[in-house]
This record gives sequence, C-alpha cells and structure tokens, in this order.
Amino acid sequence: MNKEGHSSSLFDRVMTIIITAICLVTAFFIIMNILKPEEKTLSIRMENNEESVTNVSVEYAQYSSLTSYTRLYGDIVSCEEPVDIYADVPGKVTSVLVRKGDMVEKGQTIAYVSQNKAGYSYQDSPVISTVSGEVLTLNVAQGDNITASEAVAGILTDSGLKIQTEVPERYIAVLEKGETSPFTVRSYPERVYKGRLSYIAPVVDTSTRTIGIELSVEGDGDGLMPGMAATVSLAVKSVSDVITLPRSAVEEDISGSYVYVVTGGISEKRYVETGLDDGERIAILSGLNEGEAVVVSGAASDGASVQIVEA
Repeated sequence: MNKEGHSSSLFDRVMTIIITAICLVTAFFIIMNILKPEEKTLSIRMENNEESVTNVSVEYAQYSSLTSYTRLYGDIVSCEEPVDIYADVPGKVTSVLVRKGDMVEKGQTIAYVSQNKAGYSYQDSPVISTVSGEVLTLNVAQGDNITASEAVAGILTDSGLKIQTEVPERYIAVLEKGETSPFTVRSYPERVYKGRLSYIAPVVDTSTRTIGIELSVEGDGDGLMPGMAATVSLAVKSVSDVITLPRSAVEEDISGSYVYVVTGGISEKRYVETGLDDGERIAILSGLNEGEAVVVSGAASDGASVQIVEA
C-alpha cells in the first residue's frame, strides 16, 4: 500500500507540473497575441511620423527695396523724319541705283534722270543724296516720268531712335524727364534695352485720358529699327527698407494673407500685412522678422514637421 500510495503521489506531482507548464505556455502565447497588435500599431505610428515629414524650400526674410511697374506699348520711330531727295530736273528716270534698305552716303548718286526733248540731247542728270542714311522709301522706278517737285526717295538719317507711347492720366505725377525705363521688342524678346524719358506732352488726350510721351533709345540699340513695337516697363511706385518675399510664398484665406514660417523643424501659419506687389515679389509690412525662414515651395501646413532642402 505504501508503494502504491507513493507512486500515485509521484504521478500527481508530474501531472501537476505538466499541466502547469501547459498553462504557462498557453498564457505566454495569449499575452504575445495581445501585445503584437500594440507593437504593430506603434510601428505604424512611427512609420507615419517618418512619412509625414515634408521637404520644403525656404527664403530667409531680408530687408530690400521693391518697385512696381506698369506696361506701356509704343512704336519705335526715328528721332527725325526721313529727308526727301529730289531730281534737279524733270524727265524720265533712266536708272535707279539703290533699293529700299540700302545705306547711302551724302553726295552718292542714287538715280539718273534724262531731260531729253525733241531736237535736243542732254546728258543724264544724276539724282544725288544730300544726306547719309538708309533708303526708307523709293518712289520711282526705271522708265517713270517725274517732275522736279516729286521726291525720288526718302533717306532716314542715323540720328537715333525713340519710342512714342501714351501713359494713363493717373501716372502723370510719376513722370520725370531723364528717368530711364527698360523695354523689349518682339523680334528679340531676350534682350532688354533702355529708354530715357525725353518728352512729355503738355496736354492730356480727353478721349483716352492719356498723355503722350517719348523715350530716347539709350546705349546699345543693336537690332532696333523704325516701325518695331516696343513694350516699356514704367516705374510707378517704389518702397525701400521692407521685407520682400516671392509672390508665390504668400497665400490668402478669409482671415487675410499668411505665410508658413519654419522654426525647429515645424511649420507655423503666420498672418502678415502685405504692401506693394510687383507681380513677382511682394512687400511684407508686418508679421515677419528679419532672418526668419519662410516656406517658398513645398506642401507646408500649420504644425507639420518639415525638412528644409535647397530649392
């Protein structure tokens, strides 16, 4: 009996150990299954935090000056009218020695005219240019009969070029003789020329509410010629010692104009007061301090994590 009782007690202890071990293993797996979703959620959160960091380009606020321009459209003309060239005698044009666009020198023969009459024989009379310049108009052809009052050609002297245009009445106060303005022409859009205000009309055109002005072409006018259309940028307002930003950096909502300022890797929505706008840059009158980093490109939002990269 003692042996049987001892064996039974040993068996019970072994079974107890086995059952306890099974319970422990089962509990371990249950706990692991409970913890895994939390770990997975934490991992997802970490991944989302990493993905939410946005790359942005910034410009550091600095004080500068800003000028606003208005566009004017005008025509390039010669500073002087073409000089008409006449024949000394009436008769038939026997030859024409030049073409439109040719350059001629003062004293150069440009045509010959015969004044032969019945019973008489005369040497052809030369038509001589009285000035140097470009043949702008040619009014005769070989075989034409002309009188002494008919111009054979019109010569445009090399006296410089100017732009004739009109300015809206509201800008009269900013006009000042001697001021320079950049201008371009369609033929050479990549070139920027310079014109100096040389004439302001004394009266306003009441039908258009504009005033006529002329700008003398300054410096290198290579490629320019009379008849070209010019686009003039006339300065109408300037400010100095203000913070300026690219126009694209400033956004608007119902509360006003705002920018995103980056501090410590976080973008902050900041409302600002704006001023002069030239279409490319805009003056910031208040709301920004010099040296602050302002987002100029990139999808920033208030409170978002951002990383500054070069534009």
